[in-house]
Amino acid sequence: MLLLLFSKIKLVHFLFIISFVLPGILVAQDEKDSVQRLKHQQEIEKRRAIVSSFLADTSIDRMSQLNDVPFMPDSATKGMQQMAWKNYYEYKNFGYSHRKKVFMWQLLSSKLIFFVVVGLVISGIYFAGLQFFHAIKLSKKAGDVEKLMNTELSASSDEIKVSSPVLGVIILVLSFLFFFLYLKFVYPIQDTF
Repeated sequence: MLLLLFSKIKLVHFLFIISFVLPGILVAQDEKDSVQRLKHQQEIEKRRAIVSSFLADTSIDRMSQLNDVPFMPDSATKGMQQMAWKNYYEYKNFGYSHRKKVFMWQLLSSKLIFFVVVGLVISGIYFAGLQFFHAIKLSKKAGDVEKLMNTELSASSDEIKVSSPVLGVIILVLSFLFFFLYLKFVYPIQDTF
């Protein structure tokens, strides 16, 4: 009982000390941030003064010039402006046609990849079937079907383990794993706009 009371008193003292130390730390950090802000503001003011003195030395009042003389482009400037707009729109059209060609190529290559993947999976299933039939024929000749068909399969989040005397099981698992990875990472369609 006394030990419990003593530990509560220590806890109260600890909380009392922390309640005074923590605000002091926060105030010190705030003061440090304000000093850095003040130095940054002084640096900006210094740079503005340098630019203002430079402009004053040139004795050119830029604002009055801009207000007094309206901008009136001559025919050469208008021609250059039209040429710039023409080049801009040509660039935009080229970009759109290029992106269209890229999308068309991606569509064609996606279809090709899909058929290649489906072909690989079907051939994997076919070869697995051949291996199964071959193993069954061998087991009938040997007479011990159960021993030759013993297959172990273990799967976890880190690994997939297949052990089998029948090669067809391994080919079948690899075919389906390949197809799963294709469906998971390559095939999903994502919106680009």
